[in-house]
Amino acid sequence: MATGVDVGGRLYTVLVAATVQVQADTVSTVAWFILGATPLPLPLAVVAVSVWVLVGRSLRQVERIRGQVAGISARSLDGRVDVPPPPMRSRRWPRR
Repeated sequence: MATGVDVGGRLYTVLVAATVQVQADTVSTVAWFILGATPLPLPLAVVAVSVWVLVGRSLRQVERIRGQVAGISARSLDGRVDVPPPPMRSRRWPRR
């Protein structure tokens, strides 16, 4: 960056510079830790894909129910929404 400075009626140009070496070193260090030093990217990718699949499977039922609800209108109030069966674990509990 250059700026003009008036000293005693004379105009001087002052040049200011800064190194970006600290920022470059920081970026390379972080990249080394994320991509090279630890085996984190592979397990992180496996977890991300697993979450994507499980959430997608869970939301599939919600989308099915939403579609059924959307089909019910003021002219067809006799429409019903299918209730999914409870999980296997709760079927074993005694009923009260």
